[in-house]
Amino acid sequence: MVFKRAAFKHQENIVIDKDVQSINSEAFYGAKNLRSVTFNGNSVKTIGKNAFNGCESLTSFSVPSGVGFIGEKAFANCSTLTEFSIPKSVTRVERYVFSGAKCCETEGGAYYVGDWAVDCVPDASTVSLRSGTKHIADRAFMDCKSVKTLYLPNSLESMGIEAFYGSGITEVNIPGSVTSIESGAFKFCISLEKLTLNNGTQIIGSNAFSNCNRLTSVEFPESLDRILGSAFYDCTSLKELIFNGYTSIA
Repeated sequence: MVFKRAAFKHQENIVIDKDVQSINSEAFYGAKNLRSVTFNGNSVKTIGKNAFNGCESLTSFSVPSGVGFIGEKAFANCSTLTEFSIPKSVTRVERYVFSGAKCCETEGGAYYVGDWAVDCVPDASTVSLRSGTKHIADRAFMDCKSVKTLYLPNSLESMGIEAFYGSGITEVNIPGSVTSIESGAFKFCISLEKLTLNNGTQIIGSNAFSNCNRLTSVEFPESLDRILGSAFYDCTSLKELIFNGYTSIA
């Protein structure tokens, strides 16, 4: 069973049964009277784009264990949402999930929900992710051109697709706790001059650093196993690549 667009727009309380596997895009979009959502079991795997966008009366939400994906703007404009929990099963959170909600904490130039960094504070020049941050949402800092300085903690485990696409950072030190740099993570970071990769990183995704045309040199750690297609495409100033160990280049 799935929930489809605006299926329960006028409901105040919803109980989601154990046979529901997906809450589809816009299922509860604009449900201004919705106050509570209760899950019976952990069968739900995905919460789609705009699923609860505009649920102005929703004050708290606990994502059930088993959900792996939360789509773009899923809880945007939930203006009274102050309590929110994300289980460890979630591996992907898209951009603007909590735009206009009050559940996000602010520190070091970023917005957080639990151990996820989900967005950039407007006009921040420095992003220093707090210790304990484990994940960066898809496109969380996309086009944050005011950000020049970036600090990533050793607690970080993953960064989403196009996490820093088009941002204004000038250098980045990626901790070895991040085993995979996702596709487009730093694409079009045209001010990026210095990249430090630490031992532990295994995969550099497609287009991860493409169009970073101020990069001149990159040294790869021994742990690196794969560099995927176009990872450094159109890095026009890149003159030196240093390999420390076997690497498969797509």
